[in-house]
Amino acid sequence: MFRLAFAQLRRRGGRYFSLFFAIFASVALTVSVTALTNSLVSSVNDLFAKPYENADLVVTVSAKNEDIFEDFEQQLAATPGVEALAFDQNFAASVKQSDGIYASTSVQSISEGPLQWRPIIEGRLPQGPGEIAVTTASDVPEVGELVSIRLSQNTEDTDVMVVGVVEPAAQETLGGAPVIVASPDALAQWNSASVRGEFRVATSDAAALDNASFADATVVIDSAAGHVDKLADSYLGQRDRYFLLLAAFVVVAAAVAFLVVFSAYSVLTGERVREFGLIRSVGASTPQILGSVIFEAGLLGAVAAGLGAPTGLLAARTLADNAWRFGIRVPIEVIDLPSTTMWLIAGVGVLMSIAAALPAVFSVCRKSAVESLSSPAISRTSPWIGALWLLFGGIIGVAGVCAYRATADFRGMRAVALSIAASGALVCALLIATAVIVPWVLQVSSRVLGGAIPTLQLGLAFAAKQKSRSAALIAVILAGSALSSAVLHGQAHIGTHLVSVAKGMGGTDMMVTALDGNIPDGMLEEISSINGVNTAFAPATTVVELDDSGSLSVLMLAEEDGDSVMRAGDTGAPTGGLVLGRNAPEQDAYPVGEVSEITVAGTPAQAEIFHSDNYFSMIDPALATEPSPSTTRNLLILLDGPANQAPDNATAQSVRKAISLFNGRYSITEGFSARQNTFELVSRITTMSTLLTIVALAIAAVGLINTVALTIAERARDRYLLRTIALTSPGQILVMTIEMIALSLPAAIVGAVSGGFLGRFVASSATSSTSALSPLQEEILGGTILAMVVGSVLCALIVMAKTWRRLV
Repeated sequence: MFRLAFAQLRRRGGRYFSLFFAIFASVALTVSVTALTNSLVSSVNDLFAKPYENADLVVTVSAKNEDIFEDFEQQLAATPGVEALAFDQNFAASVKQSDGIYASTSVQSISEGPLQWRPIIEGRLPQGPGEIAVTTASDVPEVGELVSIRLSQNTEDTDVMVVGVVEPAAQETLGGAPVIVASPDALAQWNSASVRGEFRVATSDAAALDNASFADATVVIDSAAGHVDKLADSYLGQRDRYFLLLAAFVVVAAAVAFLVVFSAYSVLTGERVREFGLIRSVGASTPQILGSVIFEAGLLGAVAAGLGAPTGLLAARTLADNAWRFGIRVPIEVIDLPSTTMWLIAGVGVLMSIAAALPAVFSVCRKSAVESLSSPAISRTSPWIGALWLLFGGIIGVAGVCAYRATADFRGMRAVALSIAASGALVCALLIATAVIVPWVLQVSSRVLGGAIPTLQLGLAFAAKQKSRSAALIAVILAGSALSSAVLHGQAHIGTHLVSVAKGMGGTDMMVTALDGNIPDGMLEEISSINGVNTAFAPATTVVELDDSGSLSVLMLAEEDGDSVMRAGDTGAPTGGLVLGRNAPEQDAYPVGEVSEITVAGTPAQAEIFHSDNYFSMIDPALATEPSPSTTRNLLILLDGPANQAPDNATAQSVRKAISLFNGRYSITEGFSARQNTFELVSRITTMSTLLTIVALAIAAVGLINTVALTIAERARDRYLLRTIALTSPGQILVMTIEMIALSLPAAIVGAVSGGFLGRFVASSATSSTSALSPLQEEILGGTILAMVVGSVLCALIVMAKTWRRLV
């Protein structure tokens, strides 16, 4: 048995080379994509988790004044189990820019200690009220530069020295606005209003802090892991669902690889029918033949997988290092994969090789020795086998339809997992049906066209009579096109959703704030007249008191007014509502839907709480029932064009120039930077799905070349016979081209259409949105079909070119 297996591998090396390459490529590509995906997931998670690596709990606090805050801090420090704590206080300020206009920013405290997490990139940490450090950005002041900060309680600017550059947190990068860090005593001196921020707490007894009672301050306690998840999801919109999609795409790519190996073994085993019959006729038993094939497949798989796994990891590292050359940003510092995962993928590669060989060998072993020795040159498939495959596909299809319908009853990760399972079952059912039906249709067509176009009839006849080979080719082409179309359509839907919903498209483009009083007369009209400004609106500003949280400055902006100056269907405050913006720490303490007692400019009222991703908070003007001393200090601006324009676009520059003509100090907050940063982070995730599409096409190409090579080798006698009846080499190439088009075109169409629909369905489940009625993208469908058909023909011609000497 072992001698037979070694002899087969040694003497028929050329026949096994394509199979070896298929396993090698499948394992290498799967390892490569898994490493990239695993590293990307770790990179994104670490991006948000870095500030909280040494913390056990995160305590968000809002206190009306410094005295209440100090009492709370002392009580927190005295809580049993608390070993260390660090307070990141935040308040808004403005930094003077070179053109005299101020940029809105956030000031945060920073101090040395065991919970200080920000790496110092340049200089040192600030140590007093006259010093600050800045986070990395393209337009931040340099170390040693003197900058002017406008603080809300001061009429004059405060001059400070930049003494260091530190690393920003993920939410600071995605927020778009520059961040300033200063020492705690500086913030205590600069901020005379309410105190807001978060404590990072290291504790040995988390339950003690959970059970503590804190008076006179609004407090929310979260675990560090829970706080990180909440932050990441607020910027990426349930990122775990997208990571699940990436994992599913890797699994599907591995399934395509399995189809490649399976199709190769079906062709290879069919070629050895007579050989197996001869071996049985000299005394070999069925278990011995099975054992020989299993050993042969296992040895081949072990060598191929053993070489493919480290090659895949090396390829992933090379791709990450050189992706920038192709315009792809892969934000991964270290590309690695746990050794257990590599062993698992390699082991699956070996098992895949054995599992793919068994069905074909079982089918051969069912024949007697006489039947095997008398097998025709062109293998045939029993109609009953085709009927059984259709029955099996029908069962899978019914299961897929049931899962598809049940998806609407689930939410979150379960809905995504069920939608992936349903889509996989439906594609599998379509694959089986297409692989069985198309060869039969081609057989009927060849007979109809036989008398009219002989070359066409011959090409269709080859595809029809070699049903197992044709089915193998159809399976690989359909699987590759379905995966490619699914990834591209799903990626387009997810990318659009993330950019438009998760920090992408909503909110106004620019907000101008008068730092010394109200917006001056004529500024609204001047900005409205600028070419490229769609709408400008100046809402009143008022003060809202929130229980123990202190005061909050909000815009009095009704729904219809907000709708006219915001993007993506974003509106002002709903009737009776208070909308807390992303910079309001009260979002943690006041959940959506809660009806809270508030005070609007001294007047008690009740408001329903809402949250938004805007950088400002809003309230329904109708809640201010009494005349209040409101001011008009802000100007909201919506520009023409898309939401993801460059922050320094021409219209924005014109707005800045117009503002500089008015006396006084003004700050500008813009949404373009946040959208741009979020879009870049989203593109990092979708880059992986693009790579998976390339992987699917590469694996499919391996399968095509492999199967076509074995098919051409099996047809050697047929080619010589056709040559003797004057079918020239160009004629044989034409026959092969017709055959490949006849097989690949229906498979590519079915795969692209079904993959596009199901990929968009899975993406809709991941984003909790609907897109079932929107049409598929014609450029993706056409490109996928064209790529698969042309690629199939080229693969066949490449194989024929390599065997040209034998053809002539």
